[in-house]
Amino acid sequence: MIIGQAFGSNKYNISKALIQEYGELVASKILEKTGPKTLSLASTNENTLTLAVEASKKLLEKQDINNFFILSTVRNLFSVTESPRLLFPGNGTKIASELKIQNNISIFDINAGCTGFVDAIRLSFGMSEPSLIVCSETYSKHWVKFNRAVSSLFTDAAAATYFDPYDWELLHSSGKYQEDTSLTISSPVGSPVTGEVRMIGKDVVNFVNSIVIPSLKDIIKEHNIIDRGYFHQGSLFVVKLLQSKLKSHFGSIPSNIIKRGNSVSATLPILINDDIQNNPIKSGEKILIAGFGVGLSFSVCILKKK
Repeated sequence: MIIGQAFGSNKYNISKALIQEYGELVASKILEKTGPKTLSLASTNENTLTLAVEASKKLLEKQDINNFFILSTVRNLFSVTESPRLLFPGNGTKIASELKIQNNISIFDINAGCTGFVDAIRLSFGMSEPSLIVCSETYSKHWVKFNRAVSSLFTDAAAATYFDPYDWELLHSSGKYQEDTSLTISSPVGSPVTGEVRMIGKDVVNFVNSIVIPSLKDIIKEHNIIDRGYFHQGSLFVVKLLQSKLKSHFGSIPSNIIKRGNSVSATLPILINDDIQNNPIKSGEKILIAGFGVGLSFSVCILKKK
């Protein structure tokens, strides 16, 4: 994988905002659960498309270093976002146009949240072709006033990933959802004018405890120790919960929730990119990538580096 990333240009001191809103004692308790003290928010001129294009261009800047000719080898472009610049079409064709990718590629716009990156990887394997996976989200565009459930957690960012399935062996691929939970993390039509982002934190934690962790334990029974577990950075509380329940099954479970926040579909590729900067994935290593959240749904794959 080669990954480029971009973040909203406005830095928001969430720690300061929480103290001003609730006082130091309550603020510290919130931060113990959410994690990040600073968030990156999109400016007025930034949106999921501009961040997606910026991340993609940063990816392309790496091609000389890695001796890859990304634009000439990509056969599929997956644009993953819940907030395209236009109501329709999605961002996909505009991203391809901005990057001047050849017009004989297939473009797929995926309306997905925290599972979107994993979903695109699984689809790329089904097509057996190199793909450009561009995840971009700007939840801050969906609220107009401070909401401790979401304003202290979600950051605006994009990640563009060059993924070639021939570099990997797919050891596992699956997904699940929990019925009648679509409003647990949601935003109404017309937001933020007519409504804002909603998240019921306790229901998300219940989903992780009742669906995600038991499913992961069943999946990894068939494998010995997996070298790395890349889990969606839902919140600091959720990350610590996953680490405590699953640490014996993994060589390492990296986390960047405090530094980066939760950028929805872009979270996992940014996490992977942060981790491999100093510790590249070696041939023979097995990694598990799991996304969970909006839906509520869960998507997971296990890959082995060739």
